[in-house]
Amino acid sequence: MEYGRRGESLFSLAFRKREYGESLYRALKGGDCRREKLRVCAAGEELWMEPEEGGTMVAGHYMNLCGREPGLPLGWLLGLGWSAGTRSGSGRRRTAGSPETDEGGRIRCVGLYHGRAEDPDRAEVDLSSGAGVSVTAVNIGGGRSRSLLEACPRLGEYGAFVEQVKSGLELGLGPERAAKRASRWARENHVLGDLLELGENDVRDRILREYEGELAVVREKQLSYAAGMTDGLLQGEVSGMARLLLGILSRFGPVPLWLEKTVAGERDCGRLQQWGTAASRSSTLEEFLRLSGLFCRQ
Repeated sequence: MEYGRRGESLFSLAFRKREYGESLYRALKGGDCRREKLRVCAAGEELWMEPEEGGTMVAGHYMNLCGREPGLPLGWLLGLGWSAGTRSGSGRRRTAGSPETDEGGRIRCVGLYHGRAEDPDRAEVDLSSGAGVSVTAVNIGGGRSRSLLEACPRLGEYGAFVEQVKSGLELGLGPERAAKRASRWARENHVLGDLLELGENDVRDRILREYEGELAVVREKQLSYAAGMTDGLLQGEVSGMARLLLGILSRFGPVPLWLEKTVAGERDCGRLQQWGTAASRSSTLEEFLRLSGLFCRQ
């Protein structure tokens, strides 16, 4: 694997060896692909797996260390697809059969993420971008996708390590102490030994970078929403709050007419604020309806 640039993800580092990349590719693709000659390389935060016969696969991982990403991390998944589409068309070296000659002329992106137990094992994400990229979200958190983790033991070890980091954060240890705690657990249980041998500080720094990156996104969402809501309250306009909420909901796609009428007709500032909080924490319209309690009004 081509590795060495500072800034690549812990996920790319964990699968830097060819045998680990091949194991991940076989587990994600399924079927008998053991005879395929595979080129594995890191490109930024992602892992590229390119067989000679076509069918390029790009994989990435979202740790969800902040624990505040409900459902699918759509923003990250779209970024993964965009990154793959951009790199494939920006002079990046292509091997035979990829990505122009893969099946359907598309790159298959697999976004692994640490979701909740109630999230599905897999979900297809429609980019609707015409970039020639398809994205499949795979939940490896909350005890999901066990067959995949069993098929790729390295992914199982990596997932268990991330769970240790997350459990440390849930205990209030902070990201740095949580990373150290997870590294100690890994050494005691002989997990990812080769990864830790390359530098425990390097592993810790990558975890801290991912944590700060996630936290920055969460803060941006919260500040953007809070600024708009404060402006609406200062103007004393309930209708302004309703318009703001509808604007937030529009990022999920067209707002159903019944929901638009419900929000526009609401006169309780407290309820609108509760709905706004639910919207800021949601990744899909269905998630918002569940969190806001509006699902039963359809």
